[in-house]
Amino acid sequence: MNWKGVAAGIVLGTLGWGGYNYVLPFLLPGGLLGPCGYETLSKASSPDWAFDAALIEVNCGATTAYSSRLYIAPSGAAIDPDKEDPVARFKGSAARVEWVDGKLIVHLGDATPVVKPAVWRDVPIVYEAGPKTSPPGPFPETLNFE
Repeated sequence: MNWKGVAAGIVLGTLGWGGYNYVLPFLLPGGLLGPCGYETLSKASSPDWAFDAALIEVNCGATTAYSSRLYIAPSGAAIDPDKEDPVARFKGSAARVEWVDGKLIVHLGDATPVVKPAVWRDVPIVYEAGPKTSPPGPFPETLNFE
């Protein structure tokens, strides 16, 4: 936790920022809310085992939309979304990645590409629209979203 950010928020909040007195400390970067949450949606190794591709979903809290990022790293290397730049970015949750005939295929699912390069280190990247996925819920078989 960034105590300087929390302290600055408390000081600024108590100096009379109107109705923000209690909210401001939570809004400052590095305050009590902390970093975003990450979940690996899909991971695949290249056919020659040189690279791993991973789709990681990013959740930065209740007031932000989900997004997905594509990372490619040397095989077996750890991927740290806080320290590394993604190869591609998507609005929403992309479905999965796979390697086919020397190409990296990104199945988009519900996601919309925001940044989508066609090549990464001489590896072609193909983005394929996929079927929309149902939102999570206790009884998805009873719901019709089409």
